[in-house]
Amino acid sequence: MPPVSHENIRKAANSPRDARPRSAMRLRLALACLTAATSLPACFNPILSCRLTCHSQSDCPAGLTCQPSSVYPGLCAANGDICEPGDGGADIADATTETADATTTDARPEARPAPTQMCTKDGGPCITLSDAVRNGLVLWLDPTNLPPPQQAVPIWQDQSGQGNDAIAQDDAHLPSAFAGGVALVQTCGAGFLVHAAPSLDFGAADFTVLVVASVGNVAATSFFMKVDVSRVPNGQLWLRWVYSDALGADTLQGVVNTTTLTAGQAIPADSPRLYVLRRANDTIELRTNGTSLGSVAITNPSVTTDSAADLYLGVLGLLGEDVGTMEAVVAVRGQIEDSDVSELESYLLAFASP
Repeated sequence: MPPVSHENIRKAANSPRDARPRSAMRLRLALACLTAATSLPACFNPILSCRLTCHSQSDCPAGLTCQPSSVYPGLCAANGDICEPGDGGADIADATTETADATTTDARPEARPAPTQMCTKDGGPCITLSDAVRNGLVLWLDPTNLPPPQQAVPIWQDQSGQGNDAIAQDDAHLPSAFAGGVALVQTCGAGFLVHAAPSLDFGAADFTVLVVASVGNVAATSFFMKVDVSRVPNGQLWLRWVYSDALGADTLQGVVNTTTLTAGQAIPADSPRLYVLRRANDTIELRTNGTSLGSVAITNPSVTTDSAADLYLGVLGLLGEDVGTMEAVVAVRGQIEDSDVSELESYLLAFASP
């Protein structure tokens, strides 16, 4: 068996069996996962039909179609469904009352103080975390505590101090470790899940999510997803990979409740990159490898993103295949300085080396 590496993962993703038109591949993915949805609990099911808002087809996961509306943002619908204008989840005014303080003490019982310094393996670079980052750190996954290469990774232990361990969703398709992170099995629902906890709720306050990952196939993929289907279009927090009809290419997208930001440029998918979704001063920004991809003001910024939903890492939001590899995931609640973001990016880029 060849060693697991970024190069071998890219070769597998680009093998002749996957060299087919995008539309044919997406149809194959959708049919495969629709068939499995009734028997594989880890897969998402069509309950999200008429629940996710959209402005164009690129806002919808594979298997759903954007239905426009003259009185409301469009809704992503499964084949045959006709969405009514009121289908889009909880009323915004009602949801506003659920806004919570994102800085309250709500750690898991097993939580411990956040680390003051993180270092890569083998005497590599280190980062000293500022007080603001330490106070808001709720998730830190990186390769430094993974098992030896090619061993299964049923649990990726959180190093933030909050005990938010990532658990492989499908015991039959466990991710495997390699020198730079974890390689995810390319099958429906085989990513990681972090069980819901108050520490993972960001309220209506600032946050920063940083993910180092590579996309193993052309499908709408979620790097970081926490969605309460009972409150959609609110209760959404999403950093995902989508196909943009406007660009005719794949790119990055961030969602905070009813606000969607899609990067205005194509992004290569065949190597690990650092992706960032940041909320600051009621604006969301997308970044990759230390460069801003744009920002937009949040619609109804007082509405909370809190939900009882679990956090999903490295899986598609509804149907399709998973992220190819995940090298690191970091989440910080509350306000941090631009300099903090730059320091985190500089450090995490070490895990994005091919």
